[in-house]
Amino acid sequence: MHRLRSLLSLVSLATLLMGIVAMPVQAQQSPAELANDGMSLARQSWPTQSTFATIFGERATNAWKAEHEADLAVGAAAHPVHLAFMAQGNGIGDTNAAARDAILDTLRGLGYAPGRDVMIEWNYPADPRQPLDPMAQGMVSRQPDIILTNTTPAALAAAHATSTIPIVFSSSGDPVGSGVIKDLEHPGGNVTGVLTLPFSVNQQNIDLLKEIVPSMTRLAVIRSTLNPLPGQFESIRQAAEARGVTVLPINVEHIPDDLDKAMDAAVDGHADVILQIPDGTFTAADQKHLAQAAIQKRIPFFAGGRPAVVDGGLLFTSPPINQQLRMATTMVDRVLKGAKPGDLAVAAPVVDQLIINKKTAEAIGVTIPPSVLARATELLP
Repeated sequence: MHRLRSLLSLVSLATLLMGIVAMPVQAQQSPAELANDGMSLARQSWPTQSTFATIFGERATNAWKAEHEADLAVGAAAHPVHLAFMAQGNGIGDTNAAARDAILDTLRGLGYAPGRDVMIEWNYPADPRQPLDPMAQGMVSRQPDIILTNTTPAALAAAHATSTIPIVFSSSGDPVGSGVIKDLEHPGGNVTGVLTLPFSVNQQNIDLLKEIVPSMTRLAVIRSTLNPLPGQFESIRQAAEARGVTVLPINVEHIPDDLDKAMDAAVDGHADVILQIPDGTFTAADQKHLAQAAIQKRIPFFAGGRPAVVDGGLLFTSPPINQQLRMATTMVDRVLKGAKPGDLAVAAPVVDQLIINKKTAEAIGVTIPPSVLARATELLP
């Protein structure tokens, strides 16, 4: 009873301090959510190690872990899988909740019972542009059985932190060019995963843009210097030049401060269309800023994500939402069953979604051909 009272006191203190700390190192979910996300139901009233680390620091975490090691095992299955997840975003909002649901639903479909077979720790930075190496190192120090990441910077940080724990990445735009792996067919080492988009989609996207803007001869491509995705950029450049379109690279060093400069550079470069390479370094707010600026400048904007189309971008092509995470979670299962990550070829999702904002098209004076409208999977009024 004394131990239980102590634990309950910790929960109350943790709850209070979570309200005080303005910018935690990691965004965390509630104890009840942790129970649903794969923590043992017997532990749902206790603070998690990650929450404790956020509030009190690593030294206190180690002391807490040593004191409650036996308690943590109560109610858990023998040898449950410890899955560590790390993403680039802050973990807040409906988009991140949907991503977690995609992982959990896929695990359940593969036969993993939350609270019995798998425990998941969710690791998020407070700012998607902050270095992820310290978080990855802390995650690895807790010795998970396998790591699942989302976006290239998270995959790269995890790969830097361990060469032995299996890593499966999701939504990496350019894992080879970014140094996460050596080869798509034969990744080698302890890492494999799923691309954000297949490189071949860039040819389709350029063809699509030429249908919508037949006069396009200059294409501005916006990317972050924090995650330049050289392979994706080169694929876009080759596809564009093969179709008589010159690519104007616009590298954004400081986000969000340099977003307006990037748009001005596109105008100064006489770009007929602006394309932003999908990249988690650009938050939903950043993408909205670009979309709204493109409307003001009356330039078609090929958005880097669906929210940006909702907020004024002209169009976006993608796989079904969170398809990459579902595919990556399936690869996690294959690794847990004995496959070596380095022997698993990197997978690519099928791009079959076309979202068009008709209101934006009208606002910037672009007529979407009926042939394109007929292929749209979602038309925003």
